[in-house]
Amino acid sequence: MHPKNLKIEKFTYDLPEGKIARFPLPERDASKLLLFDQGKLSQDIYKNLAHYLPQNSLLVFNDTKVVEARLVFQKDTGGIIEIFCLEPDQQYSDITTAMLQKGKVYWQCLIGGASKWKSGQILEKKIKQEGSNFLLKAKITDRLPDCFIIELSWEPDYLSFAEMLHKKVRTEYWAYEKAENLTNEQLIKEEYTGIRRAPGYPACPDHTEKYKLFHLLGGEKTTGITLTESLAMYPASSVSGWYFAHPDSKYFGIGKINRDQVEDYARRKNMTVEDTERWLRPVLEYDS
Repeated sequence: MHPKNLKIEKFTYDLPEGKIARFPLPERDASKLLLFDQGKLSQDIYKNLAHYLPQNSLLVFNDTKVVEARLVFQKDTGGIIEIFCLEPDQQYSDITTAMLQKGKVYWQCLIGGASKWKSGQILEKKIKQEGSNFLLKAKITDRLPDCFIIELSWEPDYLSFAEMLHKKVRTEYWAYEKAENLTNEQLIKEEYTGIRRAPGYPACPDHTEKYKLFHLLGGEKTTGITLTESLAMYPASSVSGWYFAHPDSKYFGIGKINRDQVEDYARRKNMTVEDTERWLRPVLEYDS
């Protein structure tokens, strides 16, 4: 089925809070293992996985690292080429370094419709940004056994790769602002539709929410970013947070909070009151 024909309603269902595994167990091999055998469902723990495998079984592990970046180009002849960015080229020390490149960057990619992309051909795509058009170009520089090395370049070159992708989220991927045409000054003032917040901001002073982000993104293995004991991110240029696309999304600060609020929050977070107070100390209305 084509993605355009998929309905979000088909993937909407109620999931009880108690059934959501928010954090990995201290002993990872104690995680639940779902078993399906001859039409019957049962469960065990991963530590016992070997007991259920037939002799001489072949195990295939998926260690794919994927960045959410899908670039679609249309050739002059009408053919569609899709580029799926997997991870930065090996010349970059981590994903943050690659995302902050300006003007040009190299990525390891999969290509949909590669047979339509002739050797040496440069694909071009115009995207509106900051009140004017900028040009995104793609060129194959090398072919590896399991992917291509793609040179992505753009003009004007003052935009970073991260800024370009953020623009594409609003105007193309989520496409809730297809006609956005903001000046650089308007972007600095964050006049685009929706909001972009992060742990530590007045609306979310709790830095422990970063654990959920890192769990969803695959943590250090996928992003190349680590968390310190104080939940600062390294490299220091790293950022994390949430996009809210709804036009009525507003910025706000929660202000100071009292002990009854902390106790309720700690219960819902499955944390001790002492740990919760430690992370929320800057916004406590009382002395802890």
